[in-house]
Amino acid sequence: MIILTVCFLLRGVVVNGIKPECKILYKNKKFKQVLAKIPGWSVVSFDPLDKRIIKTLKLDDHINVTYTDGKDNVSLYIGYYFSNKKIGAAHDPMVCFPGQGWTVLGNEKGKIEVDHSNSSAVKYSSMIVSKGGRRELVIYWIQSYDCSSSDTFSQKFHAFLNNFSSHAHGNAFVRVTVNLKNTSLDQAQKVCEKFIKAFYPVFLTYIYRS
Repeated sequence: MIILTVCFLLRGVVVNGIKPECKILYKNKKFKQVLAKIPGWSVVSFDPLDKRIIKTLKLDDHINVTYTDGKDNVSLYIGYYFSNKKIGAAHDPMVCFPGQGWTVLGNEKGKIEVDHSNSSAVKYSSMIVSKGGRRELVIYWIQSYDCSSSDTFSQKFHAFLNNFSSHAHGNAFVRVTVNLKNTSLDQAQKVCEKFIKAFYPVFLTYIYRS
């Protein structure tokens, strides 16, 4: 009973109680500069967000861009917050996609080993969405400093722990999308994994950059 009580108290603290210290660490470069070059991939187009969306999501930095490796295209969206003050500002795709008229056909969790070390493994959620005959594979995760999480509770737990570090602040929502029109689900998964393995180390340079 004591152990269960402690567990429930800790969960309450992380989710609803003590918030990580709201320390703001500004960046000297924007995503558009840092992510202009991903090894093996080139930019097809930068797609600006509507100012109303930026205001609603309270974004400090963001990018909405399409890349190609010469064969396959991948769309990347990141919404970034300089401090933990805005943790939870991003909306879970399982909520916002149906709200925008998409049908969610499946949802799973997984992990991608980026450099064969657990610290750089990307823990993600994925789903297949459909709208008006269009089908897409969506892989997404929530970043708390240099830790990836497949759900919001894990993100808040990492942010709570990061409160004890003077530099471990900042969080983001990351989404990678591949159109399933001309490819199978298995191939789309491989394309996403290939892109994430090239993208994630560059993304971390932005996170670590002051």
